[in-house]
Order: sequence, then structure tokens, then C-alpha cells
Amino acid sequence: MCGPIVYPPVITWTEPIEDCILDTWGSFFARVFSIAIDSASRVIAYVNDVIAYQNDTPQTSVSWTFSGTTNINFGVNTIRIVVENDYGSSEKVVSEVITEEPVTSPPQITSHTPISASITDVKGGTNTRTFQVSVDQPATIIFSVDGLEKRRIRAVENATWVCDFSGYSEGTHGVVVEAVNTVGNDSLSWSWEIIELEVTLVSPSTSEVSDLIGAEREFIASCDHPAIMRICLDGNTVCESSSNVQEISYTFPSAPEGEHSVQVFAEFLNGVGSASWDWDVDEAGGCGSQDDYDSDPYLTSFGWIKYYRCGSPDCGGGSGSWKDDGVCVHNALMRYARTGKITDYEDKLKSCYWMQNLGCPEHCYAAKNEGKDVCIAAVLNSTAPDFDDHAICAENLGGDIEDWNNWRFFQYSDSNIQKGDIHQMPVGTSTENTRVKIREVKGIRSCDEYVPSEFPVVVFLIDQNGDVTVE
Repeated sequence: MCGPIVYPPVITWTEPIEDCILDTWGSFFARVFSIAIDSASRVIAYVNDVIAYQNDTPQTSVSWTFSGTTNINFGVNTIRIVVENDYGSSEKVVSEVITEEPVTSPPQITSHTPISASITDVKGGTNTRTFQVSVDQPATIIFSVDGLEKRRIRAVENATWVCDFSGYSEGTHGVVVEAVNTVGNDSLSWSWEIIELEVTLVSPSTSEVSDLIGAEREFIASCDHPAIMRICLDGNTVCESSSNVQEISYTFPSAPEGEHSVQVFAEFLNGVGSASWDWDVDEAGGCGSQDDYDSDPYLTSFGWIKYYRCGSPDCGGGSGSWKDDGVCVHNALMRYARTGKITDYEDKLKSCYWMQNLGCPEHCYAAKNEGKDVCIAAVLNSTAPDFDDHAICAENLGGDIEDWNNWRFFQYSDSNIQKGDIHQMPVGTSTENTRVKIREVKGIRSCDEYVPSEFPVVVFLIDQNGDVTVE
């Protein structure tokens, strides 16, 4: 069996309560020292590391004076009070300052740094702030932040605290310094604002950027606080604001082939914030021909199309920067606009444009249209290896919509996707069938977003053997 849990004795109260005591030579020997202990203990008091008082009878409260033979000096002396019993020991250390003349006035803080009562620091630099005070007599100097003691220095007339504020929250904090001894106390405070500069990538908004050699690229970033902002390419500054701003931009006419880092720094006071883009610049890709465009309603010759933007209506031409984040949903919408029944949405689609690669011809989503019975399908399977949920186009070839053979699926460079395509339509796994959920297009919100029908036209299930059923 386990015995009771026991703890070493603890000093719960002292007299004087201050840990910086001021006395003359005579008043020191007349001063009564008292302590209270949470459990009966023996008491030993050391003055300058020499035993000056000892009580071997365990008690919970003890009072004493030091004898005239106690070895003390003018200036600062150290008193160490130790309490001990069978369960352990603990101690309290105080400073005894012996002066030639009695000190009757409380300590006064005579100088301090920072001088201003309101201060501001910014994270991201040294993350340190120095506080310093001077006092007209020996005292214990206590630095606190938001009511929590951070640093205590006994029996000094000058004290310095270097605070590492990297772990402090953004906002305003209260810093108080106190000078305390047995004669009295003094204090002063600072209102301390800590700022964390947040740099946001505005354009491109994603950190991964890719372009072709010769392509112009503009980078725009913002900061939540006015600051000196600069843009660097691979560590070299290419643009810097001359004053505190909250947004900066720079347009590169091009960059050499390879992987580059475009960094943005915002500097204010003693801190800095940063963000960066990874910029991949490749050789120019090929462009499909006009014959390919005219003869290929499924756009298979153009493969995966990444670039799109909006522009004037009636296919009058795109405007603004190209977006380069086209994925399966964008490509499905481009191909739906080319092949589907788009009468109700034609005006919207005629203000959208795509481009195969940078430097290639621009094409309007709905410049040509086949008027086929085309929907957009979601291919779903969370357990198929090397597969993420996917969007493709589904053309109904006529006949029963619940007959798998009456559908043609197409996307990217494949005009007739077959079940078992591990990237576009994998078969099911032992734990999950692949779902092919076909929905009609019921609206066009923008060049990269459509409104699917509330209920699917049909949902097919493909099991791990490739057999198809209707859900």
C-alpha cells in the first residue's frame, strides 16, 4: 500500500514582509524577525552564509532577534532563512541593507527607460524590449506585465530587464515596475502596444505561381499596418516604398527559366513581416492550331487548359490578368460551353475566355457551340489510389439515361473516357464504389463557377470489377 503524500514545509508569512530591509547598525539588532510555517519545522537563519540563529524545536511560528555578535557589514547583507523537518526543507532569502543614517522617506524612481509612458513594438525583428529604472535608495525592483511578475531584483538602485516578447499576444499590455523596501514603495507604468505585421498575397493570391519565359507577371501584396514595403526576387530587392504604405506592386517583364522566390517584406519600427511566392518559369509550351480548334468540339488537342479570364460580352475579347489555376471544374465548364445546350447562359459564357499556354491565341468559351446534350459529372471515390475527386463532361448519346452505354465522357485530351482510367474514372475499391454523379447545368455564376441541378440526372456506381449499376 502507498503511504500518504507529504510535502516539504513552506514559509507562509514573514515579518518584515518585504525582501529588502533597511536598517542602521543599531536598528538591525533591535529588529524582530518572525515567520509562519505550514508544518512544524526547525529554523536556521544564515547571515552572509554564517549561522546567526537556530531553533531546533519544531514549531509553526518563530520570532527572534539577531545577537550582537552577528557578522554584518555596511551595505547589502544576505539573510537566508531555512525551515526543515522530516519531509524536506525550503527557504526564503531577503536582503538586509545597513545604512549609516536612518532612511525615513520611501524610495523614489528617479529615471526610467523608455521615457514615454506609451510604447510600441513590432514582432519579427529582435523581439526584445529593454526596461530600466533608477531609484534613490536600495529597494527590490519588480517588473510585471498584465499583473504577472516577470523579474525581481533585490536591494539595488538600478535595474534592467530585457523582455523577449516573441510569445506575447498582439495588442496592448500593461507593464508596471515597483521599487519596494521596508520604508515604502514607488511605481510607474507603461502602456505597451505589440503589433504583428501581417503581409497578404493579393495577386496572385496563391503562393504557387507558374509562367512561361517572356510572360509579364505582376505581383501585388498588402500589409495590415502602414510599413516600409519591398519586393525581392531571389533575395535581391527590386522595389521598395519610400514611405509607410499598405500595398506594394511590381511587374516583372519576365524572368529566367527556373524556380524563383519572390519575397515581400513589411518593416515598421523594430519589426518585420513577410510572405512569398514560389515562381516557376518554364519554356513556352505549344499552341493548338486553328484547324485543331475548328475541327475538335471536345478540345482534346488542347489538353489541360490552365489560363482563363473574363472580358467584354459577345466574345469581344478578354481583359485583365489571366488566372492560371484552371483545374478540372474550369476545364469541364469550358468544354460544356463548346459542346452543350447553352442558350440560356450564352451571354454569360460569351464574356469568358481561355488560352492554352501563355502567348497562345485567346478563345471565347462560347465562340463555337455544338448544341449537344452535355452535362457535367462528378467522379467520386475517396479510397482509389492516386485519385482525387474529379469533374468531367458527360454527353447523352440518346436513349435510356440509365444505360451506361448511352453516355460519352470527355475531359482534357480524352474525348471518350473509359471506366478504369485511374486518373479520370477509376473502378471501385473493396470498400467503396466509384460514383459518377451526372447533373445538368442550371446556371453560370462566373467564368469559373456553374450551378448544378439540385437532383442528378443519374448516378452510376462502378464496382472494383468494373461492373456498372444505377444508384
